[in-house]
Amino acid sequence: MTMVKLTIVLSGLLLFGLISCFAIKEKKSAENGPDILASYSKGPCFGKCPVFEFLVFENGEAIYIGEKNVARIGTYTATLDSTQMSTLKNAFEKSGFSSFKGEYLSNISDLPIISIQYRQKVCDFHKRKAPEALWALASHLEEYIEKLEWKKE
Repeated sequence: MTMVKLTIVLSGLLLFGLISCFAIKEKKSAENGPDILASYSKGPCFGKCPVFEFLVFENGEAIYIGEKNVARIGTYTATLDSTQMSTLKNAFEKSGFSSFKGEYLSNISDLPIISIQYRQKVCDFHKRKAPEALWALASHLEEYIEKLEWKKE
């Protein structure tokens, strides 16, 4: 009877090891997916701040993940055409995004952190500390998000 138990335990460990290997391989292939062109997210606060993440990939695919206090809760996808991609890229270029510092944060802990990424540059900020052009870009991105045709996943 102990030999049967030992065989079952060893089989379970072997199966667990194989599943772990497949999970690691799956994660690595997801990490090697299309590059992120741009992202925009808002983090939580102690009140009713919208919490979401918006990602646009180089191939024109977009993902919106709504977490709290937004009209769309859950994961949504959209596909941007070449005109929409150009509009997005132009918004970043016109804002002077590459010249912004990496962060504009205050000491107020209740403010949500807003994060914008374009290509390899990331800028984290609070609304009250952001330069006007950066805040204008964030507002433009919110309008842009609303104009896309989202499909619930």
